[in-house]
Amino acid sequence: MEDDAFVSGYKQNLRVLTLNCWGIPFISKQVKERFEHIAKELSTGKYDVVALQEVWNKSDYAVMCDKLSSTLPYSLYFYSGVIGSGMCVFSRYRITNSFTYRFSLNGYLYKLWHGDWLAGTSAGYCVIDHPIKPIHFFVSHLHAEYNRQDDEYLAHRVTQAYQFAQLIELITKPSDCVIVCGDMNSEPTDLCYRILCNLPGLTDTWLECNKEGYHGNTYGVSHNSFAGSTFQQAIQKGPSDGIRIDYIFYRGDRSNMELLDCHVTMSRIPWEEISYSDHEGVLATFCLKNDKVLEKGQEKVQQIESKCPTETNQDKFRETLKEVSSMMSVKLSTTPYHRHATALITVLLMFIILPIFLPEGDLLSYSMGTCLGVGLYIARILCSMLVTALVFYVFLNDRDEYHAYKDVYEAVNIRLVSL
Repeated sequence: MEDDAFVSGYKQNLRVLTLNCWGIPFISKQVKERFEHIAKELSTGKYDVVALQEVWNKSDYAVMCDKLSSTLPYSLYFYSGVIGSGMCVFSRYRITNSFTYRFSLNGYLYKLWHGDWLAGTSAGYCVIDHPIKPIHFFVSHLHAEYNRQDDEYLAHRVTQAYQFAQLIELITKPSDCVIVCGDMNSEPTDLCYRILCNLPGLTDTWLECNKEGYHGNTYGVSHNSFAGSTFQQAIQKGPSDGIRIDYIFYRGDRSNMELLDCHVTMSRIPWEEISYSDHEGVLATFCLKNDKVLEKGQEKVQQIESKCPTETNQDKFRETLKEVSSMMSVKLSTTPYHRHATALITVLLMFIILPIFLPEGDLLSYSMGTCLGVGLYIARILCSMLVTALVFYVFLNDRDEYHAYKDVYEAVNIRLVSL
């Protein structure tokens, strides 16, 4: 595999894989079995850099590290939130630097069953010391979309996408080799996708390859054993057979970074009845070139692309910023209304439940020795918890959400004025 990867003295192929492993404790199916097969596949030597998402259990990560120690010896887990981000990177080459950026909005604490707040949704960044040129490698897993028709987390995801795009812009230079992977929980028609492509100037590897007859869908496809739906024969392998939400983006000067191929991979486990995950993997192959060496006696001239965007890209850049600004403006106008409505409900609820907190003599003589007394005691506890949660939402969570929207709104408008 090393011989195949090494092309010549000044260029070398790089294979990058991204996969959402679906390792949610107590919810995901056949986790141990699937992770064993994932580790087995990754240890074949086919891959140079691997970005995984939803590796929630640290013991699963430890097993991966052990099994990949010979082929992908360098690893990094991005710790964030209460239970960890679930994101990790395995690399054939040494990792020399890293950083975890936790997004300012990560869903709601009181919706524990969604889990995004507990995970502390983040962007992970590391520098990979490739022998040709350092690689600025990013991975993220944006907030899940639980209901596309009524997406209460859309503004959270847009905020995350904008902060992720800003992070990429601020850390890297136009001449750097930049690779961005992950489950973005956004389709190519969504605003989050446009933010990631248009603001930091990233290229979607799948679209770049433009394979006719293939659609690149990575979630909910009919041949996946965990799709959980009955698909009509008419849509199988068609554009409506699943959705495309897992991506590998890149940015680099053509003189030192070229995309060779991109395809969907790691679907069904060979000789097994199950898939590796409920997502498909995405594999991209790049050719990295050293622009500082001599080729056939002549100096290879580096042709750095202009830092100034073309007129078309400038228009896309401006329109994307306007879309973000418009959404943030709407959220800034509606969030205070929700806060005031919740505060009113809290006050009314306090008046309604106040009688159960009066001394027992003012009510019936309920003692802890009776069923009614125990019920009253439990009711007091539950009502106290409810009022505390509502107060937390009104005075802490809601203000935090408002300020996150305000921060993005101000940042976007500063950029719009400067264009």
